[in-house]
Amino acid sequence: MLPEADFSSFDEQERNDYKIAARAVHEAIDTVEPISAGFRFHLRAMTRVSLLHSFARLEMRACSFLEITVHADNRSMDIIESNEASGFLASKLQQYGYLSH
Repeated sequence: MLPEADFSSFDEQERNDYKIAARAVHEAIDTVEPISAGFRFHLRAMTRVSLLHSFARLEMRACSFLEITVHADNRSMDIIESNEASGFLASKLQQYGYLSH
């Protein structure tokens, strides 16, 4: 069974911040590339770096089984999943239409 995100500790402001940052990241995704134990997201240049960092911080808090590294210099983001979460990212990326089944 795959783990799930846990937003229960977020207050209303954090939930709102997460929604804004997640929407910006989803709208900015150009391509998704598999890497060891995760995926690299190549993002369009218009994405504000502060939103990428906000998304990474909040997403890792909700998903303690993910490690997210923002590469501001080339507008990409690596998301690595722990062994116990293997398959979580691929499942979500398929659900959102970034990967074919």
